[in-house]
Amino acid sequence: MQRQTSSRIHGVPIIEETFGFMTPYDFSSVVSPYLKKRISREPLSPVAYQKKKKVFRTSLFGAKVIISTDHEVNMEMAKSSTQLGATESLRRLFGENSDFLQRKEIDKYVRNLTSRFVGPENLKTNLIQDMYVLSRNYFEMDDKAISSSFDIKEAATKMVVDLIVKKVIGEMEYEAIRELGLCWTAFRTNWFSFSYSVPGTTVYRFVKYDFELARSKVTKLLKSVIQKKTGRFPGHFIR
Repeated sequence: MQRQTSSRIHGVPIIEETFGFMTPYDFSSVVSPYLKKRISREPLSPVAYQKKKKVFRTSLFGAKVIISTDHEVNMEMAKSSTQLGATESLRRLFGENSDFLQRKEIDKYVRNLTSRFVGPENLKTNLIQDMYVLSRNYFEMDDKAISSSFDIKEAATKMVVDLIVKKVIGEMEYEAIRELGLCWTAFRTNWFSFSYSVPGTTVYRFVKYDFELARSKVTKLLKSVIQKKTGRFPGHFIR
């Protein structure tokens, strides 16, 4: 599928478009203020051109990207088995030589896996109920949440890790889940960050060290969990 994209200026290199994209907004809004402003930047034009400008080029986090707000384009991309490009954040997370990034069919696998866990049917039948139960359990266990205040980002990180891990891997020891949560914090901090391509700086050393250390810990932890599960159930194959 080929479609021309709007060829507007990308804004001040790295800064302008990224800050606009990351500006907080009310999640009850259907469209973010950034997208509203970006789409309406063009003057009134024929229907064909209005459709064209819903797919535009820009620069986010130091990388050139194409953003689509066109429903038809997004549906075609979702149905397609064509390999999609990986962001710099994903390459830092999995490593340049990871099978996750090298295999052409991995995108289709990830889409199917995601649809299975967070698709409309599973959301209605399982996931929303699980989120409700997990939220209540965390509030009951956290004395700070009952007495005064608590860090909602930290609590949300724990809940997401706990919920997703049990869905994907199954039951795990509490300490293993806690360790995954700490590693995820390092991933989350650097997930939407500028490429640290300025060696020699203090920021470069600390960010790179934290990210690589977290990735190494996650790899060892998951290998240990899988080995325990395969030993507990002889003949059970986990790839």
